[in-house]
Amino acid sequence: MDTRLVVTASFVAALVAGAIFAGGAVASDVTFTSGQDAFVAGVGFGGSFVGLVLLWFRNYVYGSALYTLSMVSTSWFVAYFFVVHDNPASVFAVTGSGRPAYAMGVAGLFVVTLIGSLVGGWVWYRSSPGFRTVLHGLVGTDRSS
Repeated sequence: MDTRLVVTASFVAALVAGAIFAGGAVASDVTFTSGQDAFVAGVGFGGSFVGLVLLWFRNYVYGSALYTLSMVSTSWFVAYFFVVHDNPASVFAVTGSGRPAYAMGVAGLFVVTLIGSLVGGWVWYRSSPGFRTVLHGLVGTDRSS
């Protein structure tokens, strides 16, 4: 199977989770602060889309790196700003009838971007000898023998 299809499937799953997140945010009147919605749209979807386009143009090293880094940063951002951090967009601060949809959207977006990070990392590992060398150096495995 073409690895680009696997990455595309993870991107489509992120779009679905993002739609649930956005729908829940609208239904519960979430107040985003400090450009939180812009980060999720720009880095989370814009960055990963550019990475996906690069992958489809067979630029596996840069495409998978951009896709992975975009998904990792979005995963961290969603977990920190929408669950841990105390702000109006936190799942614990949101009220209204759309609260369950918003909480489900936050959880879904976190899980799907985490899976997207693993998928992108897998493609990056397979396509970049430099990334493999650095990763094996960090883990402490010797692949030279």
